[in-house]
Parts: sequence; C-alpha cells; structure tokens
Amino acid sequence: MRKNGTFFGIISFMIAFPLLISAQSLERNEECEVNMKIRQEKSWVTQLIENTMIRANVKEGNPLYRFINEMTRTTPARPPQSMFLKFDIQVDELFGRNVWNIEPRTELSDKVVIYLHGGSYKYNFMPPHWTFISHISDYLKARVIAPDYPLAPEYHATDVFALLLNIYSKLIKEEIDPENISIIGDSAGGGMTLALGQFIREMGLPQPEQLIMLSPCVDVTMSNPEIKVIDKDDPILNIDSIKVAGKEYAGHLDTKHYLVSPIYGDLTGLAPMSLYVGTHDLLVADCRKLYCMVTNLGIEMNYYEYEGLFHVGMLYPTPEAKEIREKIIADLAE
Repeated sequence: MRKNGTFFGIISFMIAFPLLISAQSLERNEECEVNMKIRQEKSWVTQLIENTMIRANVKEGNPLYRFINEMTRTTPARPPQSMFLKFDIQVDELFGRNVWNIEPRTELSDKVVIYLHGGSYKYNFMPPHWTFISHISDYLKARVIAPDYPLAPEYHATDVFALLLNIYSKLIKEEIDPENISIIGDSAGGGMTLALGQFIREMGLPQPEQLIMLSPCVDVTMSNPEIKVIDKDDPILNIDSIKVAGKEYAGHLDTKHYLVSPIYGDLTGLAPMSLYVGTHDLLVADCRKLYCMVTNLGIEMNYYEYEGLFHVGMLYPTPEAKEIREKIIADLAE
C-alpha cells in the first residue's frame, strides 16, 4: 500500500488524535440479561461440522487448516469463476489494493452493501465469504463492494481504515443515499464494521443504513473473564492466537484503541446495529458485553444468539445459517 500523500496523512492524524483514543468518558452499567437465543437446540448439521472440527483439532492449529489459511495470504483475493458467470463483476484499485464490485446482471436495486471479511486480520477471503456475498447480491439485487483490505502483520489498522474510509467517502460523493448503504462484516470484519461506523461519525460523514456484525471480534485484548468459561465449548478459536493477531493488527495503536477494539469506543450516534453470534463461539462473551453496554446507553441493538453455533457458523451450510441469511436479507430489503 502506498502511504504517501495528503489524504493518508490526514487520516493518520485523525486516527492518532488523543480525543479519539479508546475508552470514552461515558459511564456504563454492564449488568443486563441476554435472553435472545433463536434456536434452543442446534441442528444436527451444525453438530456434525463441530464434531469434525474437534476431531481435526482446528482449535490447536491443524496443519492442513494452517496451510489453507496461509494460501489465502499468497493468493490474491478473487471471486470464484462461477460468480463471474452470474454477476457483473468489476475491480478497482485503491491504495494498491483490489476492491471488488459485484452486481446482478439484470435487475439492480438502490441497495449497496460493503462486506468486510474475517480472517484474524491476516488471512484473505475464503469460499464461504463469496457464497454469502452471492446470496446477498442475488436476493437483494444489491451492489456489493468487497475490499481486499491490507493484511497484518505487514499492514495495520490505520492502513485498513484509510482504505475503508476512502471507499465510503466515494459512495457519498457519488450521491448514493447513505440510507441505502449497509456495512456487513464477519469475525475480524465484524469488529471492523463497528469501528468503521465510529470512524465515519468522527469524520463527520452520515451514518449508513445498518451495521451488521456476524460473530464479531470487538475486543482483541481477550480480557473478559467470561471468555475462559466459554472457551471449552469453542471448537475453532484460540485465545492466545487472537491476542497475537490483535497486536499485529494494532501496529502502533494501543490494542484498546477503538479502531482495533471498538468496544472501547464511543457507541453513541451510530447506525442501527444487528449482531448474530453462537453460544459455542468464545467471542460471544464480548458480544453479550457489547449488547449490555448499548442497551444501558439506551441504544437499540438487534441481538441474535444461537444455541450451540460455532464461530462464523452463519457462513457454513447449516439451517442456522439459512435462517440468519434470510433475516438479514429481510431487514435490508425493508
């Protein structure tokens, strides 16, 4: 990524400006009850996938799993060929990174979705991401923008948000109604979704229609004591690995800076928020905490918790994923 130029200098200054750093002065009462389990029992498909992950020892670093992840770092992000047959796909270059623009070939609505993929801040798009994007674009007849944002450890949060702010600003300059723009992200991208809403507000830009978070990582410090309680049920995520990835992503920023861990930022004045997470995802501890924080600030959040669903289970071929996808599409179509 090219880091010279006035634009990047302004962005870097604004990011580092002390008034924007981490915890705000708001008093927060984090005591509340989360009672929104949509499914009381997980599907047999989800159980089967979870059992396979446990047997493969994904949590402790299965060699094949690591190899596949590393392959995404060396292979440029690109939609699968099947999507080129179904959609009109264009690619732009911003700051030396590809930004994919996916549109239906026939009918096109006014809806625009920015999709921020997960991958521990250092891995690229995976096939389930493109499948999810295909569903969103197809059923909503929406334009989906999928940025191949810069990856840690070579790049950091400041690089990512310089790119994302540029993308959002361009949409506003194109006179696209922000009420037709939604931001969706999973895992690391889910945390970026919340942070981008905060960054947009700080830059004085209008908020999008919705911020939708799928199994978001909103605190890379992993300091919530409830995480260790849930850890035994999570077949995928490793606490120490998340801490390391978070530090690499933070770069010169504190890991509690809102661009890195948005749970420490100012949660007021943001677009309507929706959050989907499972109980077998160790990130659910911070998702519950976030829900309590916004609730106690008098802010509404659509919070959906699925019994037994693992991390980013909504991207897998499960009944829960279908239900979540249909709910998101219905919300965005309104």
